[in-house]
Amino acid sequence: MIEKKSRRIWLDQHQMTRSTEAGEVTKRISNTFLSVSQIIILAAPGDWDRFTNPDDIHRWEWEMSLRSGERKRHTISLPSITSNITMSMLDSMTPGSSHHASLDQPIASQTGAMSKESHDIQTAFRAGKEYVVPWESQEEQRIEQAMQDLGSYLSDLDHSLSYEGTDKKVVWRKSCWFASQGIGHPFLDSETDIAKFDGDLKDGLTGLQALHDARTRESAHCLKSALDSALVTTSMAVGIDPELVQRCTVRYRAIKYTPHAGAPGGIGLHPDGNLLSALITNGPGLRVYDLDGTVRFPGHKGTIMMGGSTLYRWANEFIPTFHDVDISGNEVKVSIVAFFNFPDMETIPRTLRADGDNFFHDIRRIKEDDKLPSGELSALWDVIIKNHQLSLPPVLASG
Repeated sequence: MIEKKSRRIWLDQHQMTRSTEAGEVTKRISNTFLSVSQIIILAAPGDWDRFTNPDDIHRWEWEMSLRSGERKRHTISLPSITSNITMSMLDSMTPGSSHHASLDQPIASQTGAMSKESHDIQTAFRAGKEYVVPWESQEEQRIEQAMQDLGSYLSDLDHSLSYEGTDKKVVWRKSCWFASQGIGHPFLDSETDIAKFDGDLKDGLTGLQALHDARTRESAHCLKSALDSALVTTSMAVGIDPELVQRCTVRYRAIKYTPHAGAPGGIGLHPDGNLLSALITNGPGLRVYDLDGTVRFPGHKGTIMMGGSTLYRWANEFIPTFHDVDISGNEVKVSIVAFFNFPDMETIPRTLRADGDNFFHDIRRIKEDDKLPSGELSALWDVIIKNHQLSLPPVLASG
């Protein structure tokens, strides 16, 4: 478990069990350092033997007390080594210590050149393009297996029609969603909590039921870890404050697109109405519509990041990614998309603007405005329609 002040990030959300190698544990934890301003590691891998069942990890609290303001004799300051930290490095620096570590200052506040990845993300988002966060080979194998397991569970659910897009295109799918109140936090597990989100409650309740299935829960945690990691990377690149990242909400929709008769279906052209979207899919079909009239087909061997209309409104710098999903008659594929949003009905500082004005986040108003021909996205729609030579209904519908 990692604790930042009163917030906790459970290790099983990062796919760590008693069998995980020590070096792999610290490697995965180090990614989390990018998202918070202060972290205390409350356990080392040697402590796993205190658990008789790995599934119980997220229900235990460690029997130790570390206050964020206290200075431990062997505490290490990590701002310069978090990207490549290993247990052997900690051993060499503090022999005999129990590897308690804290990060005292937000990484976002450090000076220095922007990383190439952050620069590439900004460049892509300024042009309304997607950015693919690659996976390592070992991570790719885990994700592919998790997608297969999730797809097996979705197969037993009832069919439903997707929402209409700009071209009235729909597709049969089997779907549910999960939710989290902050990056790295456990999935919410009550109807009261998920009812606060803007998704359809029926599929949310189906998601709650899915988490009672051990294999599905394990698969969802694996995919959540990959999605959350990509969201943290992208959030830092577009200038979202680390403290705010921890308060943003995430809704994870799992979808299995199913075969159907007749004309090809899919999800109509739209930008997502949220701050950021992170997509993992195991098949083709996603199409991105660039402002210059080019249609591109991103690969699916990585986490696909897309800017939403909320990011466009907040930063006034990054163009939302216009995209659709094309599903052929016989195609079956599984996708999971994380919709990342600011805390709703709150005033959010615009950190990228010199004038320092604020942005009031109202997700329902944003999604309604996205549909309006005279809304804030109207100028972008005009460019997309003209350059792609599209003929769309006069009232635009968000996907």
